[in-house]
Amino acid sequence: MNSLGEAAYKQLLGQLNLEDIYVKQAFEYYNAQFMGSETVQHFVETSDVIPTELKQHEYIGLCDRTLGMQLPNARTIEGGVVRGHYQHCGLFIPTGGELFRGCVVFPERDNTGQVVSAIGYRFG
Repeated sequence: MNSLGEAAYKQLLGQLNLEDIYVKQAFEYYNAQFMGSETVQHFVETSDVIPTELKQHEYIGLCDRTLGMQLPNARTIEGGVVRGHYQHCGLFIPTGGELFRGCVVFPERDNTGQVVSAIGYRFG
């Protein structure tokens, strides 16, 4: 690889952030769970607590405590890394549970599409 190609490669690699990728995957998972639950979709539509503008949110998610079951065990290297990232960014609490468990989640994204914050409303 020539030095120009190597520099471009290193610049691209420097832009990748595993933590951002894991967070994006978590909210994609939450969104899939929401899309698969008519009960929770009905809750969002009829809730007086959730603001109207959030009901139209494009990336509504459901944290139903199943994300952790989809991840490798925390005692494995891969599981420890992924779960550590989730704990570091605040999606998992120190005991390993999901912060938004039992909540409908509304992530806020920046202009690059990265999740920068989220709010959850307990549904059950």
